[in-house]
Amino acid sequence: MPKYRYFNYGFILLFILVAVSTGLRFTNLNGKIYWHDEAYTSLRVFGHTSSQYYTDIFDNKIHTIKEVRAYQYPNPDLGITDTIKALVSRPEHPPLYYLVGRLWSGMFVDPVFALRSLSVLFGILLLPAVYLLMRELFDDPWVSWTAVAIAAVSPLHLLYSQEARQYGLWTTLTALSCAFFLRGLRTHTSRSWYAYTLTIILGFYTHIMFAFAVITHIVYLILMRAQIQQERIKAFACSVALGITAFIPWFVLLIYSRQDVLQKTGWMKHPLPKLTLAHNWLLSINRLFIDFPGSAYLIPISAALVIFSLIILVRRNPRRVWLLPVLLLTITGGIVILPDILGGGMRSFLIRYLFPPLLSIELCVAYMIGSGIKYRSPQAPLMRFLAVLLIAGGLFSQVMIVSSDKWWNKYQSEMNGDAAAIINASDKPLLISMMGDINPGEVLSMSYHLDDHVELLLLNYNSFPEIPSGFDRIFVLNPAWELLEGLKKKYTMNLIHKPEALWELVKEVN
Repeated sequence: MPKYRYFNYGFILLFILVAVSTGLRFTNLNGKIYWHDEAYTSLRVFGHTSSQYYTDIFDNKIHTIKEVRAYQYPNPDLGITDTIKALVSRPEHPPLYYLVGRLWSGMFVDPVFALRSLSVLFGILLLPAVYLLMRELFDDPWVSWTAVAIAAVSPLHLLYSQEARQYGLWTTLTALSCAFFLRGLRTHTSRSWYAYTLTIILGFYTHIMFAFAVITHIVYLILMRAQIQQERIKAFACSVALGITAFIPWFVLLIYSRQDVLQKTGWMKHPLPKLTLAHNWLLSINRLFIDFPGSAYLIPISAALVIFSLIILVRRNPRRVWLLPVLLLTITGGIVILPDILGGGMRSFLIRYLFPPLLSIELCVAYMIGSGIKYRSPQAPLMRFLAVLLIAGGLFSQVMIVSSDKWWNKYQSEMNGDAAAIINASDKPLLISMMGDINPGEVLSMSYHLDDHVELLLLNYNSFPEIPSGFDRIFVLNPAWELLEGLKKKYTMNLIHKPEALWELVKEVN
């Protein structure tokens, strides 16, 4: 078969994969649990502050579901300045995604579809960003399109393309910044450096951890300085300086609010066993390519795939090519992982903080497979088999994900739909919950699933409820230990939904 025809068939297959994966990203957006973190996204996007929500709702009084839901929808009395105020109150989350979400949601009736469709858009934009980066790295269309195909069918990218959070935008900007960084060094045109400066500004205002990508570029430049002209180094330094300068207002806000930020993010220091962390790192790599029930058994294959792809990348390419992917993997991954190993913590347990190193792994695997197929090496049949395996496994995983209303990334709120169905089955139910680390967000998440006839008694800290009469069933959501023990002294209680989240008061103890 002529080489050009072989490439054309591959391009047709790629077009089909991108079209299918794009369609899957838009599938069942409203049918998935709108979980804890997404509920806080809506809270801030529509100009509500957490403190106001806590004061108004967790006041030891009975509220309707509609009163709680009001904090998840636009309010005509709250404009974009209120959105900015809400974001300023939680500066650990830079404002770009939320402000764009505020503007984007104005074009839709359903705010859930609006915010999730915005994430879909950013997830789709990752594909051309990956192509640009691979072309700058390898100057090979075949390898670049292979990377696009693997990114398109990645179940991990689909998951976070369907979540109303900023991680898809962060990943896309990381890929674009690396691409324009390399293009700036290669072409030294004003347009390339302007584009790189813009990605730095947008990246900083999307996620604080974008700084690690910039650190990667700085280290690359230091290690490659002998091969790079001084004027290009100066242009890079100017771009970084402009990007940092533009972020100074938000950085000052972070410093001013550092005590509050440290308190809000203190959960990251909760220690986890090292073996648990290591298993989750491997599981995260596996989920980048395949993610369906039982796929964890394929972790050894995924790990071997990564190791061999790194070896092949380094052996086949000069240092100026392989250094950036390797640094992106080791620096952005190491900065998250090492504190957990040395000081204890669970930062690296959360896959959403590992997107830049996982992106690097994806690019390395794509290079190994794409180059192996193109050059008809002795390993070409194996590379074709791996390509088919990754595409089939990725698409199967994506179909399973979009067919489900919950997945592992909804971990805190995964069972809220099932718990809500139990409560909704009652004629006149009362749901009790108390202020706590996760309860306000869980109440917001539950509000999407609870029917209008459900009423809520929402308690402030250190409050013990007077149980009102007139309800046929009374439930308690995520009770703190003190509240649970106090209620058990007065009532017989049944745990009706595991894990220990939903209890029912059965009768008073004599």
